[in-house]
Amino acid sequence: MATTTQTPDDDDPFEEDLERAANGEPGGWQRLWANHYEKLHRFATDWLANQRRHGKHKDVSLGGTDIAALAYERMHDRIAATAKGRDYFFASLRYECLRIVVDHFRKTKKHKGRGPLKRIDFEPHALEGQAAHVDPDVIFDLVDSLGKYGSRVRDIAMLKVFTSRPVEGTPGATRELTNLEVAEELGISQRTVEAEWPFARAIVNKELGKS
Repeated sequence: MATTTQTPDDDDPFEEDLERAANGEPGGWQRLWANHYEKLHRFATDWLANQRRHGKHKDVSLGGTDIAALAYERMHDRIAATAKGRDYFFASLRYECLRIVVDHFRKTKKHKGRGPLKRIDFEPHALEGQAAHVDPDVIFDLVDSLGKYGSRVRDIAMLKVFTSRPVEGTPGATRELTNLEVAEELGISQRTVEAEWPFARAIVNKELGKS
């Protein structure tokens, strides 16, 4: 996959509306999205653009507007998405964007035509050889299941497996995120990533070996 999407810069009005939504103010969630729709739409649009490999899927039917609308609906009742602060909110939004793409992939993986059934691809990273022979949505489910060990373990694995950045000086090539890059994305220490990623990777690779 392509480059990761950065959390937007600090914005006091956004923080205030996020807090109102977290406190359960009437219309708080709707106000958050209405007042900051441009920011949230841009985040979703940039995220989707980064998932398309080297511009290969510019005409795919799933767009940033679709993802923003679906994310709004899916996250509406998740109090934790607003209650745990800005970074957690955008981490939740990034995760929901991936889930939406996975759902789209599942609906379209047997189709390569145009329109709503046009397939969108995504490529797992950071796993051993057997991953090349397993459907990415199966890998997603395995990584998602790591949530039983804690959301941090799952989130580290999600970034390692389903996010990448371009290789400087090699057009078209991508690499997995480094431990430091994952730590910066999640707002945790590099040492935590170094401790928990081998555990998560071992579990996923073990399960894939049974496939």
